[in-house]
Amino acid sequence: MMRKSVRLFLGLLLAAALIIPCLAFADGWRHTEAANGVEITGYSGTEQDVEIPAQTGNGRKVVAIGERIFAGCEQRIRAIIIPESVITIDANAFEGREDATLVVVPGSMAEAYAKENKFKYMSPQDWIDFGSAEALSEEAGAATERNPESAESVEESGERNPESAESVEESEERNPESAESVEESEERNPESAESIETDTPETEPSLIEGDSEAWDFDKKGEAFILTAYLGEETETLQFPQAVKGIPVTGIGPDVLGEKRGSVRSILVPEGIKTIAAQAFANCEALTSVALPASLESIGDGAFAGCYALSEIEIPAGVTQIGVNPFARCASLAEIPVSPDNATFRFERGLLLEAETVPSEDPDAPKERITVVAAVPALEEAIFPENTVAIAENAFLGCYQLTAVTIPEGVTAIGPKAFYGCVALTEVFIPDGVDDIGTQAFASCFALPMSGVSIAEGQRMADDAFADCADSG
Repeated sequence: MMRKSVRLFLGLLLAAALIIPCLAFADGWRHTEAANGVEITGYSGTEQDVEIPAQTGNGRKVVAIGERIFAGCEQRIRAIIIPESVITIDANAFEGREDATLVVVPGSMAEAYAKENKFKYMSPQDWIDFGSAEALSEEAGAATERNPESAESVEESGERNPESAESVEESEERNPESAESVEESEERNPESAESIETDTPETEPSLIEGDSEAWDFDKKGEAFILTAYLGEETETLQFPQAVKGIPVTGIGPDVLGEKRGSVRSILVPEGIKTIAAQAFANCEALTSVALPASLESIGDGAFAGCYALSEIEIPAGVTQIGVNPFARCASLAEIPVSPDNATFRFERGLLLEAETVPSEDPDAPKERITVVAAVPALEEAIFPENTVAIAENAFLGCYQLTAVTIPEGVTAIGPKAFYGCVALTEVFIPDGVDDIGTQAFASCFALPMSGVSIAEGQRMADDAFADCADSG
């Protein structure tokens, strides 16, 4: 008896050892421990529309989705609903379910994942409004395919009992007033027809709440500006939409501080309107940034020195961009701008700001162009028509640029506009340029003054060509 009890006890211990590393909870989901929460590792349920839980039964937050979570699951997966709490998703998380629709919160890491991996996706509200209706429609269509005779059942019933088809009509003939009762009721109380809609309150979308222990912040008006990240080092950082229930509308300078070296991906959510100067400067491991539609301004050098940054897009609502936010971003091959942005655009390696010029003259220029930034690997600068200025730091560190011809119409070249263009050997500056800023061409070590074509007496800063090939 004792031996049998010992075997039973050992068997229970073995079972526990197997279960604990990959616990099951919430309708077939399995998980394992992860930093700051748990990671989803598998699914064995039977639902077609699956909702990944935001937390475990004991309150542990779901923060990650592991690889191949549907491996071994034979059930067709139609939709995967991902909570806001998830900040990491394995590249192969949904392998074999590429036809599924991801239901994701706008501005979240999951939305960025869906875009990057070309999944169909929609917001939770769209899923409520449209997705579930489409799902029901699919099921109805599938039911008809499984039993094609059922589509004719009502018609056949009418043929078997032809009198029944007239029953409603006969009822109305017996009591003609009844057919008008609803209409008369609406005439007496026209607001009643809208009562269901007006009595249903609209639900405010929930905000991504940040841990107050992980963020330092300053209050500005009725909102917070995030000033420092105090949490654990992480590769993917989701910025919050609120802290302590107060909305967050801005990100301050050097917000990551000493944690900047570990961050590879940044997700800025809806509601953020401003990114301050130097906010993410010198985040050398940073490769991708997702910016929200709510963003309005990007400060001076906000991403300067992010050498690995290769993915970012300027949203439609951005109306202000400071001194070259992308200086020395060596991996940035392009700076895409939303086609709906009326102020900025990206052409031939140049980020441009366009100012509309009202004029009744049909032949007059319709806009004035300022070159704000150039991608660092630019080999040839082709300026658009109506360029009038080259902004501060615009071409700073463009290490492959060998020759520059400033076009007629340009009147100003900003400070350090071509600073550190180490391969530059030839420069042509037209007479119309009346302002060449400090160190505009400084540290262009291969540029001799004999390679600079410039009008005698043209106004420029004393150090405009400092540290060039023969500047002395």
